[in-house]
Amino acid sequence: MSIRWSLLCPVDFSPASLGALHYALAIARRFHVAMTVLTVDDRLLADVGDARMGDGWSHATTERELRAFVADAQSGRTPIEVEYEVRIGKAAPQILDVARQRRSDLIVMSTHGRSGVGRFVFGATAERVLRETTVPVLLAPEDPGALSFEELVRRASPVLVPVDFGPATAHQMDYAGRLAEAFHLRLMIGHVLEPVGALVMAGVDEGELLSEEHRRACRGLQSIAVAGRLPLAPEMLIASGDPAEEIVRWVRETQAGLLIMALRSDQDGGPRMGSVTYRAIAMSRVLTLALPPLQQRS
Repeated sequence: MSIRWSLLCPVDFSPASLGALHYALAIARRFHVAMTVLTVDDRLLADVGDARMGDGWSHATTERELRAFVADAQSGRTPIEVEYEVRIGKAAPQILDVARQRRSDLIVMSTHGRSGVGRFVFGATAERVLRETTVPVLLAPEDPGALSFEELVRRASPVLVPVDFGPATAHQMDYAGRLAEAFHLRLMIGHVLEPVGALVMAGVDEGELLSEEHRRACRGLQSIAVAGRLPLAPEMLIASGDPAEEIVRWVRETQAGLLIMALRSDQDGGPRMGSVTYRAIAMSRVLTLALPPLQQRS
């Protein structure tokens, strides 16, 4: 029996969420996955609308707008079948709940949206989704316009994979390697040496210490490249300084099209987004694939 993959795309009718929808449609069209488009209404606004216009008015109106939003996004491309979901409440919990109920394999959403009541922004909805997701999340920072999957792939290369040599690195590299092999993507692996936090002992040369850290980082990158069985030799990047700022600099200087970040586990085994991940995604403003801990995927 064949298993059909499932994709969830939350939108709030903003230009940014239209960008996420364009990416989601390109993926769904290429792989024939089941695609659900979700929007979340604010409870107060929905209640006021129903009180004035009658029960069910808000839901029906929002679904009509949602169908028109998707139809406009599909204009000029081969239309695909889409399922629609309208929820009421807080955006992030509803996104996570729909992803669980529909057993989504991927969430495609914008990093920011409209401001104001009922409209999500990166600091609220996207951040919470990343903190609690059990499936990969593709974050779109802007609208590329309607595009084919082949155009998406061209935009995604080169791929930048910042690693910290932690427990999530193997899963992160496995995912990146499979993407690079399947779509012939140029791959770059980077590691940032953070400043030494403690005082350097007397008699220890700080420059020599940094050189040794650099050598270890080189060996570490070479080791994970070999272990990952990558299709092509990746470019290796090493820098010193603030990790998030260096990742952003790499994105800018290499013109990376896709950033693959690993979400760490917290003490309970769930995903946790650290400050480096948050800042790198927020500041780099590039298409980003965030991977939850492997053991949490369902």
